[in-house]
Amino acid sequence: MAVVVDDLNLWWLACESFVGLTMLFLLLYWHGHWQLRIGLRFQREHDRLVGKGRVNSVFFQFYISMVLLAAVHLGEIFLWGLSIFFLGLQDSLRGALLLAGSTYTTVGFEADTMPAGWTFYPIFIAVSGLFSFAWTTARMMGMSDLSRQAFFQKHKIPVEM
Repeated sequence: MAVVVDDLNLWWLACESFVGLTMLFLLLYWHGHWQLRIGLRFQREHDRLVGKGRVNSVFFQFYISMVLLAAVHLGEIFLWGLSIFFLGLQDSLRGALLLAGSTYTTVGFEADTMPAGWTFYPIFIAVSGLFSFAWTTARMMGMSDLSRQAFFQKHKIPVEM
């Protein structure tokens, strides 16, 4: 027996929320795992290259790390799109990926065409994107600081605190 409040089926909302929160948890875990690995890889390469006096290579490693972080986001959009497609919420994988990408980036260029009962699912996708982009920005700021230190070392600029 479903409880309906103001045209909202609370039982279905609970089911949709369970699926959305499960995906949100899994993808934030995925994001954190890869972000940590990419960040540690960059820090290890930074220390190794600065130790060898190859400061210009630090900048190249920084850009590689940025591309890898972007690839993590693209992977998350792909996984959200797969979930939309395999749940039968979109007729085509292309449509599911476009909806996932539009919602994840919170740009909203794709019309929300979710079937009845799944209208809140895109909210979980958007929250995932907001948290992931903020997390990546914080990671990039830390990596930028290491790149800045390498730049100062290369040009023999004293680092002021």
